[in-house]
Amino acid sequence: GKLPDMTQLTHITLENQNGVFTLEKSAQSKTYSDHYVWFKQGSDAMVSQDVVLGILAYLEDLDWLKCLDSNPENLADYGLDAPSVRCTVQWDGGNYTFYVGSKADQGYNAAVEGESRVYLLDVTTAQVLEALSEDMLVCTDVLKMDWSTVTSVDVELDGQKITINHLDDTWSIGSKDVAAKTVMDTINAMVATPGAELTDQNYAEELKLVFNRNTESYNPVVLTFYRLDGTNCVMRLDDNAPALVLREDVVALKEAFNTMILG
Repeated sequence: GKLPDMTQLTHITLENQNGVFTLEKSAQSKTYSDHYVWFKQGSDAMVSQDVVLGILAYLEDLDWLKCLDSNPENLADYGLDAPSVRCTVQWDGGNYTFYVGSKADQGYNAAVEGESRVYLLDVTTAQVLEALSEDMLVCTDVLKMDWSTVTSVDVELDGQKITINHLDDTWSIGSKDVAAKTVMDTINAMVATPGAELTDQNYAEELKLVFNRNTESYNPVVLTFYRLDGTNCVMRLDDNAPALVLREDVVALKEAFNTMILG
């Protein structure tokens, strides 16, 4: 059998030396953003979509370079008695499983479940699948907001409370149009480092953003930044686990909001 178009996949199960990872595609959004499509099976927790999409890209290009053995007598000769990777993809009405064995000349030995042949798989695909780990799946996004769903943003910083309104492509404070889109996109591009051990501690609030939306669920979405030390701040999105962001990024964000407000 051959793999279908990647958009048809519903589940990916990948087993390697780092564990067993089962990912499922959600037909309905489990979070505030449609950016998140793939989740760990049975979980609403966000995972790195870039990592999952990267794996899908390699699967989409999956191509056996050549058949090495059409009827192997001993799978151990190819490292397929104890494969380094077992990957199963599922879609409505079908599934496909293949295994990655030992390194070969110009690639890796591989086999497809239900077939007797040993194939040659390219090095990069094999190593990407071997390397997947729990840490790689951790979501490092600060925010991935669809701005078309946002009607206004309540900004609290340095004792100020300002509301930035949004209609179509126009952002405004009162009757004055402001260049808020660039600032908002900056937030979408910020990167966080998980820091779950910070959960029970309290820090001084530096910047609070309340995104009021035209959606029935996840309305509003609240993003708060707290000062930790000279290097890092703590961020929290709604009631998700807190994470670390670079303090210089938060300072730059505050300056951008101040410049926009003072305009």
